[in-house]
Amino acid sequence: MAIGSGNETIANGHSAFGTLNDELDYDVLIIGAGLSGIYSMHRVRELGMKAKVLEAGSSVGGTWFWNRYPGARFDSESYSYIFSFSPEILKEWNWTEHFSPQTETLKYIEYITDKLDTIASSVGQLTVFQRTPNWTAPLRNQVISPEEMETIRKQYPEIFRLCLESYSCFIHRGETRGTFEMTPEERLAHWEELYAKPGFAKVLGISADIYTDRKANELYSEFNANKIRARVKDPKTAEKLIPRNHGFGTRRVPLESGYFEVYNQPNVELVDINENPIQRVTETGIKTQDKDYELDILIYATGFDAVTGSFNAVDIEGIDGIKLRDVWSEGIRTFLGLTVKGFPNFFMVMGPHQMFGNIPRSIEYAVDWVADFLRYAAQHKLTEHFRKQ
Repeated sequence: MAIGSGNETIANGHSAFGTLNDELDYDVLIIGAGLSGIYSMHRVRELGMKAKVLEAGSSVGGTWFWNRYPGARFDSESYSYIFSFSPEILKEWNWTEHFSPQTETLKYIEYITDKLDTIASSVGQLTVFQRTPNWTAPLRNQVISPEEMETIRKQYPEIFRLCLESYSCFIHRGETRGTFEMTPEERLAHWEELYAKPGFAKVLGISADIYTDRKANELYSEFNANKIRARVKDPKTAEKLIPRNHGFGTRRVPLESGYFEVYNQPNVELVDINENPIQRVTETGIKTQDKDYELDILIYATGFDAVTGSFNAVDIEGIDGIKLRDVWSEGIRTFLGLTVKGFPNFFMVMGPHQMFGNIPRSIEYAVDWVADFLRYAAQHKLTEHFRKQ
């Protein structure tokens, strides 16, 4: 790349290179976010110029991102194959091997990228085109101290016992009283306590009838709707973010950190496409019924085909060449979520109808069941498992 000579800086929002770059949002275009690209970005910014990096990969690292074959590592000493420009980084970074493996090298590159704040942490403008709002709950994440981690290690047997005894395989315990067995004041105090706790407490610590009684669910949904109204400053935006087509917890509730507060920022706009439908994607962005939106990046948040998707993506054939995806097209039927009629010696882990909740716990139970079956089959010289019904 060429940035010219001299030590020009940007003044009054204009490019140091004059009118040539006035229509661009950068002075220097850098191709690749490997070691060369990272240091180039750092130096260009030191000059007070604007730079943009184009990278084909999903992360930084260049050679050390793309090449991950077994045994990939430095053939130069780790402490020499390193940037020298930052005394702070030299002081903080510790190598674990004289000839660093690819995994550690990539961590080093990611570390200096974060340290230099090379990747932008914010955007100039965010426009969210919302089809259907989802109920969410605050995560309330915290750092685990070394002392707390030691305590957790000692509690692992008790933690796993609690998981085993709960319907969702989590450590949370549901409220034993029904929603209407509590006074309104007791309900509110209980829900406020749950809302202040981290994790799935506000999803799994509630009364069971909230998932079976419409009136109980309406009360708890309204409690959570009021939390959204309290967190989002603009009343119209808040109402758009409140789900209307399903009650709290009747669909998977994702946990968030500051999600609703994002909509309080002046550079964030929420577009309800039920009110203002998208007509088409244009060369410059999106055209809705009422407005043209110019965009630099368009992100399709279309979700993914969970559970059955990973099985349908594989061309699984059973007896007489019957395909699993064809069998399931008429309705999903399994035995314990582990086997399917017509597919001998085929076992599924985390397939449809298996217990969902705490996924690692569910995986252990499913794999242990299959392992017990395999042990029985080996002991009795059985070579084929075939489900008749």
